[in-house]
Amino acid sequence: MRLASLPYAFALAGLVGGLIWMWLAPKHVEPGTVAVAGALLVAALERLVLPERWAGMLLTRRRLPDVMALAALGVGILAVALVLPATS
Repeated sequence: MRLASLPYAFALAGLVGGLIWMWLAPKHVEPGTVAVAGALLVAALERLVLPERWAGMLLTRRRLPDVMALAALGVGILAVALVLPATS
């Protein structure tokens, strides 16, 4: 089912968009990092609420380990983005 790939595509697009945003200039590192963290948290939310047949490639293990791994990465990256000093 092709629609099952959409949640993964949204998460991947957010990650790539955040990385490109950071790559543009040093002043964009903080918002780009927040975008990457947001994409991971959206992926965790998608994995939590979507049934398994719609989760597509976000489905690697059971639901709880998938959600915990994505949420932990998202929160960790968000914490680093908010704690580190901004570059100019």
